[in-house]
Amino acid sequence: MAPFDVDAALSWCDAHCEGPYGADLRGMVARGWLLSDPPAALRWLSSSSESQEARFALRVGYSNWIRADREAAMQWIAEQALDEPPTALIPTYPIYARVLARDSPSRAIRFAELIPEKDVSIMTLALSVRDTRIERTNPRRVPGSLRSKLGVDMRLHAGVPQQPRMSYRAASGSS
Repeated sequence: MAPFDVDAALSWCDAHCEGPYGADLRGMVARGWLLSDPPAALRWLSSSSESQEARFALRVGYSNWIRADREAAMQWIAEQALDEPPTALIPTYPIYARVLARDSPSRAIRFAELIPEKDVSIMTLALSVRDTRIERTNPRRVPGSLRSKLGVDMRLHAGVPQQPRMSYRAASGSS
């Protein structure tokens, strides 16, 4: 319904999306609308309820848009976050940060740190490091604050091969 008559789809969702059977309806309405006007659909999703389903629909919607038009999706979030990144868009930050890390690791860290779920924030930071390969090329370029936040040897997450440590005894088979 949304690709053909957005107003009708929104009215229908107002009546049904918060009801007992409305868990996935918001995402279904947005899915069609994202094809024709991604910014408007994401603004609507970000202004809707704080339900798990609404956050999931926002994250999936942004993920689909960034795959279809990376430049426009990245620019849209950047414009929304000129002064202070809006908390309503937090579900998009893991995706945005990982893509942003390729060009601006320090800005990516800023967005990853805004994610309130600590495990998601740390995973986003680790994946951003891995995706940019900054640890692989020069571990000293990774900010110390990021290393301490991760609390792990980032070479393990960055795809850096680890050299096995063996003593002569272990290598020769003698005991």
